Amino acid sequence: MVEAKVTADIASTLKEGQLFVSHLNGITLQGYIERVSSQRNNLTGMYDVVLWITRPKTIAPGTNIIAQVTIETISGALAIPTECVVTTGKKAFCWVIKDSRAQQRPLIIGKTYDGHVAVHAGLKNGDVICASGLSVLQDNDRVLVRANASGRGVHP
Repeated sequence: MVEAKVTADIASTLKEGQLFVSHLNGITLQGYIERVSSQRNNLTGMYDVVLWITRPKTIAPGTNIIAQVTIETISGALAIPTECVVTTGKKAFCWVIKDSRAQQRPLIIGKTYDGHVAVHAGLKNGDVICASGLSVLQDNDRVLVRANASGRGVHP
């Protein structure tokens, strides 16, 4: 059993029985959410959550883990970082890089969660999108594709 504290926005997305996965020192831990408190803890301002690890390994008391819970699966959508999307009114677009040139691509977007937005139309798997300099780009601008700190991404 693992006790956790989460913010209200996260607590509202969790349900008893949801599965989670966590990685700790090369070991994969799996389990489910046993209980989500409906009351905010007055001392911490957080909501208490109890996780049950289905195949417990030796975990020292006080060890911190990060549990990844799939909140929702959206069939046919891609998830991209929200900072890669430009919105003007009700319209959204991103910059796709093709042959070292920027192309404005209209998007149909959906829900946003944890810094990513669901893209229902306008991109396909494998498209290279721009991650910075979005406000200065224009159609057909030449861009230099280079890796960011994570080894991925496009920077004009």
